[in-house]
Amino acid sequence: MRTMIRSFGTLLLASAVTLACRSAANDNATKPSAPPAAGQPVDTTQMRVTGTIRAVAIEGGCWRFDADDGRHFEISRSGAPADLLQDGKKATLELRARPDLMSTCMIGPIVEVVKVE
Repeated sequence: MRTMIRSFGTLLLASAVTLACRSAANDNATKPSAPPAAGQPVDTTQMRVTGTIRAVAIEGGCWRFDADDGRHFEISRSGAPADLLQDGKKATLELRARPDLMSTCMIGPIVEVVKVE
């Protein structure tokens, strides 16, 4: 009888672990993946966003754009006008998503500034 109870307990535990692993795998499926490999197409979605520039003191300094609608973006320094990068500056920007870039700051999706309005 003890052997049967142990076997049932082991089976129950194994089932719970399997379900937990499947759930974690499904959760990870909805998270953003690593940047595309060389040669793969890159999503270059553009958007017009109004908000505030923020200096973030992480890893030598990063720039975050806090949109008025609650979204946050990390501004790629390359191509961003120097006069734009001022903490507290309000702006309307045309941004291009850059999922092919990585950052040590990890403060939001990386975007490049296409146009300052």
